Amino acid sequence: MLQLAIKKYRLKYGVYTLFLVMCLVCAGQAQATAPECTWTSVQLSPQITTLEVTPIVGNVPYRGELRVDYSCFFYGAGSIAITPNIGGAGGKGMPLYWTTGLWIVATFVPSTTNTLGSSCWSNGGGIAAPDYAVVTLRSDRRQTCTGVLTQPFRIEVRSTPVAGTISKSNANSKYRSWVNIHGSKPPFGDLPADIPVSAAICTLSTPSMVVRLPSTTNTLLSVPGAVAGLTPFTISLRGCNGSGRTYFARASWSFIQGVSDNVIANTATTNPAANVQVQMLDSQNKPIVNGKRTDLAKIVSGQNAYDITYHAQYYAKGAAGAGKVEAVAYYIISYE
Repeated sequence: MLQLAIKKYRLKYGVYTLFLVMCLVCAGQAQATAPECTWTSVQLSPQITTLEVTPIVGNVPYRGELRVDYSCFFYGAGSIAITPNIGGAGGKGMPLYWTTGLWIVATFVPSTTNTLGSSCWSNGGGIAAPDYAVVTLRSDRRQTCTGVLTQPFRIEVRSTPVAGTISKSNANSKYRSWVNIHGSKPPFGDLPADIPVSAAICTLSTPSMVVRLPSTTNTLLSVPGAVAGLTPFTISLRGCNGSGRTYFARASWSFIQGVSDNVIANTATTNPAANVQVQMLDSQNKPIVNGKRTDLAKIVSGQNAYDITYHAQYYAKGAAGAGKVEAVAYYIISYE
């Protein structure tokens, strides 16, 4: 419509009409053109080659920061939002993508340092949501603004981790990248490569086992505290990964308590033997105490299999009578 008007009234309005049209076109271009940004570098500092994780809930295998070097060209006065997608407000956490048990937690709001541009500035990093933060970069003129954004964070163990990968293009399962620039091309900021996760954990060869004690005579169990039928059994740990560190595998025990906290009650339901209970001994031949922990193995790098010998035996709380003896104990393995 404007071009037709120029042709029709060229002689009447001359330069003035042409000048008005050109200004309208320029103004429209300035409003429609968003800043264009590129990533010079997206890195973790310190860098991670392999994340070595000891499977202890609450353990923090990494503390550092996301460092983003950016360059943004502004066609005129304007602003653009940069969002690190790793937790937002300090203390908020979100699960890492492709890796079970690990969470990424922002430890402080992000900050920026502008290195080029006579009138470039940012708002210093405001919290926009529980799982990401926003830094708004601004310019009051046509120019290139460059700078560095940093987002402090930690990686922590929230449940038993499984070896996997921290993806270079996903800080978490909700957002596409570690950092976004909204309205720019390219919008996403990825790390140079995936980060392998090595989880130091063992598996039990026999999670549930039955230990059969031999038959014995009641004469061997005729007084309180007498023991008989000492029988070894083995707890086997396999696939342990020391991850370049030394740590301890320990068992936390629980059972129905008998005459004392280191004796297991006889829970036989048919023809139970009177005054006969069961006692377990750890690898140091010390009685296992209900609700306490025992050492299983010292896990070291380069060794992935451990066999630990424990023992079970009859225990008399008084003069024994004939009958059946059954006892059950439970244990949970933890790592320190």
